[in-house]
Amino acid sequence: MKLAGIVSWSILVVLIDVAFARVAFGALVPSLRSGLGLDLAAVGAVASANSIGYLLTSAFAAQLERLVGVRRLAIGSHLLAAAAFAGVAFAPGFVPLIVMRFLSGAGGGGGVVAAQRIALDAVPPERRVLVSTITWSGVGLGLIAAGVALPALSSPQSWRAASLVCAIIALVVALTTPAPAAVARASAASEPPAWRWQNEARVLAAYALFGMGFLAYNTFAAVSSLHASPGARFLLLGFAAIVGTLLAMRVRQAELGMGAGLILGAAGAMLTLAHMQLAGDLLIGLGFGPVPGFATAILRQRAGTAAAMSAIALSTIAVGAGQIAGPIVAGMAAQNLGIAWVAGIAAVAYFLGFLLIVADALARIHLKVPASPARDFSARATSSS
Repeated sequence: MKLAGIVSWSILVVLIDVAFARVAFGALVPSLRSGLGLDLAAVGAVASANSIGYLLTSAFAAQLERLVGVRRLAIGSHLLAAAAFAGVAFAPGFVPLIVMRFLSGAGGGGGVVAAQRIALDAVPPERRVLVSTITWSGVGLGLIAAGVALPALSSPQSWRAASLVCAIIALVVALTTPAPAAVARASAASEPPAWRWQNEARVLAAYALFGMGFLAYNTFAAVSSLHASPGARFLLLGFAAIVGTLLAMRVRQAELGMGAGLILGAAGAMLTLAHMQLAGDLLIGLGFGPVPGFATAILRQRAGTAAAMSAIALSTIAVGAGQIAGPIVAGMAAQNLGIAWVAGIAAVAYFLGFLLIVADALARIHLKVPASPARDFSARATSSS
């Protein structure tokens, strides 16, 4: 499979494993609440169940890759995800729903790590930020799809049909997984020195806080709308995320881009607190688009080939941990203290993540370590596709 095909496939992976499974899950919340009689705290638990499974398989993705190979890991993970999505569609109540959501996340965790490894190793180091950013545009596409579909998701049982669609997409992803022969390794001359994850603790923590902030905000977007329709909010978030992704291609340093995305998210959540929801959605979407791509590429670039799988897995673990905490904390706060607490929790998480990226940048300046390049490749973006 050529590079364009690998990137397109990896976008589809992000679309199903991240966008539909978690980020756009909020579009199903009204249907779930009416269909199964769930309160906001229960909805938060259902949302986080996927993230728990995602976190679990991400933690062992490097070991699984060494055991079965990256392609088999991708295929097996997405077959599990497809079966679990089908199980969600036929879940009769809260407990089976939680179990199936957990299993869909377990499939997604291994699938995303494998897909990122395949996609980022298919290009030389100077193009990894570009490819990572394009890959993560699948989240913006998922939000747009959720906004378009939201009017059709209003019935109490429509979440079941949506879950079946997810099962079909996951099956397609499994059956179209690129062969390992399509993966090109980076040259040994470009390898950094021995990598230690402890050196990236600030980036990992910032990415976890990003996951917490965005998923807390987006899980309850459909039930916290004031003046705009939920569908309009999802569409705005999705389109803004795509625009943010396009703008990210002009950023010279990946760390700078990640920090900008986090502070935009914090500002957007504060605007939502001030009852300016559409303006808040716009800023959160603009910030959301580039952050996953920057975070993944920063860690992959700093790790080199030898530790690549571990670095990508740790990035997935970090954001997964945040995505577990976000809906649970926000759901409990909304249930007991009011829906405005959702945006407040998101704002704090985003801002703390921004401070950690600033601290990481200052530490690397002190050590005279160069920032991760995020440009110098745009003119060659189509040369090997």
